[in-house]
Amino acid sequence: YILPFGDYFIFHTESAERDRKLAFKVWLKDPGLKTIKELHSYSSAMGKQSKLRIFSRPYVVRVEGDKTYIANKKEFHIAVFDQKGNPLSPVSIQYPLLTVSEEKKKKILHWFKTSPRPRNAWPILKPMIEFSDKYAAIHNLWVSEGQIYVRTYKKVNGGTEFYIIGPDGKLKTKKKVKVFEKNPMQQYLSIVYKGKFYQVVENLDDETWVLDVTGL
Repeated sequence: YILPFGDYFIFHTESAERDRKLAFKVWLKDPGLKTIKELHSYSSAMGKQSKLRIFSRPYVVRVEGDKTYIANKKEFHIAVFDQKGNPLSPVSIQYPLLTVSEEKKKKILHWFKTSPRPRNAWPILKPMIEFSDKYAAIHNLWVSEGQIYVRTYKKVNGGTEFYIIGPDGKLKTKKKVKVFEKNPMQQYLSIVYKGKFYQVVENLDDETWVLDVTGL
């Protein structure tokens, strides 16, 4: 996909390579779409049989102001680049990785087997599914007004843990936030903007869509 970045663009591409690797790359391109610099690259071995790796690592690319933010490590690490593609000090926080429970794995497998969309492909998907033993530190992230909002996988008294990080890259506070999940594998459309967490949630009772807003 493409993200406007001032007079330039950030391209996030995903492609299969000849040596049976899946390549993820982030490029900085000029207004004529000529490549200025490759900001990030990551390859995942596909092996003889492609694997559907669940909870392996995030791949989140965000643009805000004159900076690009990329999260692609198992650990709590966010790479930061300026408008010319030069690396700045990353956001790195010590965070204990959480274990993926057997109960969670069972729920996800049940969803694959019973949900209308994936169940017809279950015989093909079953040998492909591979769970990570640990969740990645970062589930998703957003940047607004210089603040970095990180959603983790940790559940706290019925809510989900959010880290709010200042422009200096240091943790300001943690929040417990109500996050609506579409199913064990999919989240509703969501975004953080000006200190508020917006979620577009389906009301199954009357088949309408509701905008849920939570202050952070």
